[in-house]
Amino acid sequence: MAHEITTGIDVGYAAPKREIHAKERVHDYLTAVPMALVVIVLITHGGQFAALFGLGQETADYSLRWREVPLPTWYLALWLLVSPINALLYLEEFVRCLKGPRMKLAGQPRYTGF
Repeated sequence: MAHEITTGIDVGYAAPKREIHAKERVHDYLTAVPMALVVIVLITHGGQFAALFGLGQETADYSLRWREVPLPTWYLALWLLVSPINALLYLEEFVRCLKGPRMKLAGQPRYTGF
């Protein structure tokens, strides 16, 4: 959450001073997906989340089991269609990190790539 807040402040500060390219914003998307998933899990299993901290009326249940009602076929098909697209975005950022210049030694200015 702190990362998202810091990113918002940084972009708000930088936007009037320089152009922000679309590929710089891909990183925001990559962090938003896991954050959204965490929020969905917290909403759908709020009682279990509270139980992790000894709160609420439920007891924390760490067991793994199959869903009582299986997901519909269209949902699984959509997930299988979208997942490779997300994976490609993560892979693209990873490759850019590998190709990017290395940071200089401490005390010297750091290259930010912009």
